[in-house]
Amino acid sequence: NAPQFIRKLYEQSLKKVRILSQSKEHTQHYEKLANSSNINIETIGNLKWATPVPKIFKEQGIRRISDRKYIALISSHYDEEIFITKTLKNLAPDFFTLVIPRHPERSSRLQNDFTEANFKTAVRSKKNTINNNTHIYLADTLGEVPQLIADAEICIIGGSFIAHGGQNFIEAAALSKAIICGPSMYNFSELLNYWKEHDAIIQTSREGLADTIKNLIDTPEKCKSLGKSAYLCHQKNSTVVDSYIEKLNLN
Repeated sequence: NAPQFIRKLYEQSLKKVRILSQSKEHTQHYEKLANSSNINIETIGNLKWATPVPKIFKEQGIRRISDRKYIALISSHYDEEIFITKTLKNLAPDFFTLVIPRHPERSSRLQNDFTEANFKTAVRSKKNTINNNTHIYLADTLGEVPQLIADAEICIIGGSFIAHGGQNFIEAAALSKAIICGPSMYNFSELLNYWKEHDAIIQTSREGLADTIKNLIDTPEKCKSLGKSAYLCHQKNSTVVDSYIEKLNLN
């Protein structure tokens, strides 16, 4: 619905530049904007796929967060934390849930919500320790996701069980984690479709989350296979930066 002169400006501009596109879908959008498929464009890949594998096991001073088994909820948003943590508490009482909120400044509110829901919560910023009674470990810090999820049995992607569009799951894939996401992943549709095509992620509804988790807990070999597939998908696409450098003759 852009004005005619704006559409003409796009058409003229896109026919005079070289474009390296992140996906076939984006390539089609550029061609539509240019009102032509005869433009200088190549589909290379999404740079988000290039997240390196964290070498946390080779670093000094990195310790496991607990000897207990746990499931990680990554980049969570309001209105999905309580639903998911209650599901996990009822389903896997021997596990605790690692909650890494998308916005750590919500920590105080989350602590109150968890207390009202009768959860025993340990808070990372307070240096609380995880014990046998801990239901939730609230990681309200920044820059620690790889270390925190390194020993998780399963990773659940936040922002996907509400109408938010999901969050990036590449860090979990790089660490060979079994990954579950909800129905709202439109911000990462290309990434999701590729992982689904290779049986490297499970997408489920809110109603289906409990059965999905139970199935993975009850069949460890399936959980391991899912994580391995996620890792292989990451490895296959982790050289996308090199492709851009080659195309731009920067090496």
